[in-house]
Amino acid sequence: SGMAARILITREERIGERELAASMGLELAYAALVRRTLDAGRSTAPPRATHHALTSRTAVEALLAADLLHHLEGSEIWCVGPATAAALGGIPHHVSPGTTGEDLARFMLEQGVKGDVTHICGEPRRPELRAILEHAGIDVNEWVVYESVPVAAERPIETIDAVAFFSPAAVKQFKALGWDKHVQVPYIAIGPTTAEELKPSSCDVSSDASFRGVIETTRRILNVQF
Repeated sequence: SGMAARILITREERIGERELAASMGLELAYAALVRRTLDAGRSTAPPRATHHALTSRTAVEALLAADLLHHLEGSEIWCVGPATAAALGGIPHHVSPGTTGEDLARFMLEQGVKGDVTHICGEPRRPELRAILEHAGIDVNEWVVYESVPVAAERPIETIDAVAFFSPAAVKQFKALGWDKHVQVPYIAIGPTTAEELKPSSCDVSSDASFRGVIETTRRILNVQF
């Protein structure tokens, strides 16, 4: 069967990931390039809103960590991607079929959202969700619950066969550290906004905005044989 292909994951490790990869004949190496500082506790209560929009799993995790998720109950919750939806657990929500904030904003408008929206987000954040909703006459507040801070990580010394990126912030730091000069292997992005940040490098975009989607896409690209 030969050596398993090794994928560099550019964020912190989460439970069950190595096992999932191993079941597909892949090994994982981790280098967290961005630290997510959860600071939901800074603002104890969110702005009151008819609708809440979530564009990342990290935002849900920040609310959970600060025990603030219950503030969303009774409002309409809109989120993007299966990972964000899964993190919400049993709280009722609508999931956009797309993978970006832009997709979520268009989905919300298609579904007839009116009134005001609070976007629960991180810093830095993409402007599209706010721009599209405001253009349609909807008031948008932003509730920043985490911050992406670059980390001076050590580049793994072992051979890497592919690199997986889960956020534009991780791509920025990968380039800032100069790793793109040394690690010239296939790049896989979880979604289009992350892929955009990788330009001018070429990359493949995951079939699905989830960890499993990224790993399955990577395996297909490397054509891993059992």
